[in-house]
Amino acid sequence: MSFMFTFLKNKYATIIISLLIEHDLLKDHFDEVAKELLKNNEYLDAIQLVQDMVIINTYSLKGNELSIGYDLRTDNEHIREIMLSSSLNSLRFEGPFTLKQGGVGFVGRYPIIQNDSLWGYSAWRLDYPSEVAQSSLFI
Repeated sequence: MSFMFTFLKNKYATIIISLLIEHDLLKDHFDEVAKELLKNNEYLDAIQLVQDMVIINTYSLKGNELSIGYDLRTDNEHIREIMLSSSLNSLRFEGPFTLKQGGVGFVGRYPIIQNDSLWGYSAWRLDYPSEVAQSSLFI
C-alpha cells in the first residue's frame, strides 16, 4: 500500500465526521463515532474536531490533552494548508511537523460546511514515526 493511498483512505474518516456535523447528527457522540473509525482504520492515530480554527475534541484524548483548545490561527505553519482546504473544499495533508502534544506527525483536514458557512474541520492524525509510518507505506 502506498503512502498516498494511506492518506486517501483516511479521508473517509474525515468525510464521515464532516457529514455528521453538517447535518447536525453528531451531537454528543463524537467519541463513539471516532472510536469506531479508529478501530476500523489501522492507519489513523487520532481523529479531531476543529471548530472556528480551535481543536475542540480529539479521540483518543489520552496523550492528546494538550491539543484541546489549541487555536490553529496562532501558528502560521498551519494557515496555508487550512485555507487551501476550505477554499478547495477538499482534504489537505500537512506534515511531518511537531505536534502540540509532542512527537511528530501528519494531519489531514477536511472542511465542514454547515448552513453554507465554514463551521470548522474534521481532521485525522498519523504519528511519525509509528509502525505504520515506518512500514513500506512510506517507501
